[in-house]
Amino acid sequence: MTEEHALPPLYHEADFEELWIKLRDVMRISEASENPKWRVSNEINSYLLIVVNREEWKFTVDNRLHLLKNGTIFVGVPGQRIAFIGDTAKGAGDGYALFFEMQGRSFIKDALLHKIENRQTASVVPEASTADLLSLCEKAYFYWNHSSKKQRFHSQAAFQEIVYQALYPFEEALAQGVDEAFEQVRLYLDLHYHENLSMEQLADRAGVSPRHFRRAFKTKFGVSASDYVSDLRISHAKRLMAAAKQPVSKVAVQVGYKEESYFRRVFKNRMGISPASYLKNLQLKVAAYSYPNIGQLLPLGIIPFSAPIDQSWTDAYRRKYHTEVVYPLHHQHEFNRQTLAAAKPDRILAIDAFGSADFQKQLEEIAPALIIPWRTENWREHLRMTASFLHKTQEAEDWLAVYDSKADKVCVTWNRLIRNEKLQIIMIDRLYCYEWKAGGGEMARNIFPFEPARHLKTFMDPLFERINPENLQLSEADHMVMLLSEDHVSQLTWKELQRSEC
Repeated sequence: MTEEHALPPLYHEADFEELWIKLRDVMRISEASENPKWRVSNEINSYLLIVVNREEWKFTVDNRLHLLKNGTIFVGVPGQRIAFIGDTAKGAGDGYALFFEMQGRSFIKDALLHKIENRQTASVVPEASTADLLSLCEKAYFYWNHSSKKQRFHSQAAFQEIVYQALYPFEEALAQGVDEAFEQVRLYLDLHYHENLSMEQLADRAGVSPRHFRRAFKTKFGVSASDYVSDLRISHAKRLMAAAKQPVSKVAVQVGYKEESYFRRVFKNRMGISPASYLKNLQLKVAAYSYPNIGQLLPLGIIPFSAPIDQSWTDAYRRKYHTEVVYPLHHQHEFNRQTLAAAKPDRILAIDAFGSADFQKQLEEIAPALIIPWRTENWREHLRMTASFLHKTQEAEDWLAVYDSKADKVCVTWNRLIRNEKLQIIMIDRLYCYEWKAGGGEMARNIFPFEPARHLKTFMDPLFERINPENLQLSEADHMVMLLSEDHVSQLTWKELQRSEC
């Protein structure tokens, strides 16, 4: 690593004094939610501090749903997309949105923001500080909307105090184990993702061994350091390809890949489609009204630009595609209808299990819509119907052929390895365990449980029977196969099962 790429030193709190911070606007959250501009996702060009004084408030950041409760705060940074979707009683002390500018050295700015809030989840203000913080917000709001320039200057003084009050409550939490060194390593990666940084260099910066760094980084941030960098690079690559329309070879170099072929492999591995397919995908704006519609689009090489990705079982989709979903949908039909009307999609996909017939007609008034019969057809027919609607029939058949070929190979391998031994197949679906009851004989694609029928919130496949996990200890099977969903809840259930005596 060259000297100019050396990691910055640990900051000291005294360094915060060098920052220039100025309030640019302040409004009540109720005002923002009533403004059509803020009811859909908007990119902010300044920093944003949200302080909430309400039982629960909903808004989205980069298309991810956040629930803020009484006495909580959130910090947004330039470039993020914000939408306010919560309802509030008019005139109530619902909370405040304060937009501000900040200048100074980058790692000092990021350190201050991360100390207030970790950018991903809301931070809770201790109860004793909540009243003071909200009182300062009200003062800043009052003076900001005053006709006198002198009083508007008063709002700047109140805002400086708000920043200090937001910083102070988290001293105790930091002292109880928040590793600032790891936070600063991540901040550095956010800015220098395109550089060639080794694990040894990052571990040295955090003051730990490379082995401990790998384990601790994933534990702290939920993703390995290498995957974190890859996600950053691909995210920036998508923006460059979409905005500047640069050749893939140049984009690869700009985001940190020396070889174009390797960049293409990484892109397809993380996005599920090639860079060329991704660019082509941008030409057709498809809205997936229901979360199952996302899975019907991806095999066709289509990433929806409007979809619901705030459920636990859409974690895998959110990690890969949250930057593509410009217009996030939720669970309020009227809000979704208004969002789609503003988004102006070319096509809409939905399933008949969500929404009334009248509401489905409203969708068809916005754009051509396909309402898929969810319970009367299997997933293969759902895919074929979607493909026909989008003129992607050949793509669907090609994908199914590859899928069936892989399934056949798995069956052949298992039949050779298991032979006459007893096999037990268990599925973990969110909070529960299910046993496949159609076992016996050789495995084949048409009878093997590759395609469990998952309908809405209740598991409804008749070939699976819900079981008590404790009964797995009594299993007489020679081999046990676990079918595990990717969603966060299912993963937690599996971890709990591993900790048990089962």
